[in-house]
Amino acid sequence: MASCDGRVALVTGASRGIGRAIARRLAAEGASVVLSASRMGQHGELEGTLEGAVAEITEAGGKAAAEVANLVDEDARADLVERAERHFGPLDMLVNNAAMARWGLPSQTPARDLRKMLEVNLLAPVALSQQVLPGMRARKRGWILNVTSDSARHAEVPFPDSPEAAHSIVAYGASKAALDRYTSGLAHEVAADGVYVNALAPVAIVLTQETVRVVGQIARRRPDMAEPMEVMVEAALELLTGRHVARVTASRPLLYECRRSVSSLDGSRVLGDALLPVDLDAKIVSLRGARGGIERWRSTATRRLPAPTGVLGPTPTRSSSVSARWAPSRRCCWPRRGSRWSSARSPPHSWSCRAPWDSTANRCGPSSASVGPGR
Repeated sequence: MASCDGRVALVTGASRGIGRAIARRLAAEGASVVLSASRMGQHGELEGTLEGAVAEITEAGGKAAAEVANLVDEDARADLVERAERHFGPLDMLVNNAAMARWGLPSQTPARDLRKMLEVNLLAPVALSQQVLPGMRARKRGWILNVTSDSARHAEVPFPDSPEAAHSIVAYGASKAALDRYTSGLAHEVAADGVYVNALAPVAIVLTQETVRVVGQIARRRPDMAEPMEVMVEAALELLTGRHVARVTASRPLLYECRRSVSSLDGSRVLGDALLPVDLDAKIVSLRGARGGIERWRSTATRRLPAPTGVLGPTPTRSSSVSARWAPSRRCCWPRRGSRWSSARSPPHSWSCRAPWDSTANRCGPSSASVGPGR
């Protein structure tokens, strides 16, 4: 029996990219999926249409339907859940994936662009969640997943690319930070009713048409900063089938923690684990343009990632520098609870905590003075 047999899902922003991939995987797992996008037909220069995404699922034997809703427009989204439920019945899963981004320095972001980003990235997920929650709470079952972004956190200094690149995503990141906060608050309100609300971000650049167009040069220069679509989708499936509450997390750390393998988008093949590298021969990643970075990536691809003894179990058999930024060390060093890097089983910590982990007490060994602020 597939993990989503008999369930009904609504996925926004599903004509291409991450939303389309999540919808495809949910259908492969047995769900009936309603895909939503702002329009039928081609959208600008990017390939992929809503009707094409539905056809892809149905031709593979899945159940899918399409609903158009421009999420910038409050009236257009007001009855989206009601329309979606006419196809296959009450919704069990809602994936708020649709997003809008406008790039520019925060000091120069036009108010109209900021309003549009807030409409799509924050107010639309809020509205759709409020539409679907009465039925989910009455049935004592439901899952809501908000797709977020690592740009919600201020980029580490020195910046991995350039200051300009880091500054240009501030307004977009601010809208996602607001979504993260709403996610955690809503999750705690409705968890007792059997509704599981979480947020998920990729740990690196998921190579879609849009990201290749905007930040593709970073992925070509730094292949370790790219992530396979299948990793993000597998993490989404974990949050849409498990009993996670208020997780604001990232794809690879979640899969690593749950010891979950990564399968193909049609669910037919196991591709690897949380450390699955991006396909360096994929068409959208030019070997010619990234050869130096690829060779450096390959030279460190055998690095092993240690896990805290007694918390995550044995170290995986494969790893790479792709995950070196988030891998837990043998000393405590767990991030504070509530960050997307934290483990459900880890206590609150400061970034500076380096005390040994006490697996018996399931905590680190520092005194309260050494844990620092921000618990």
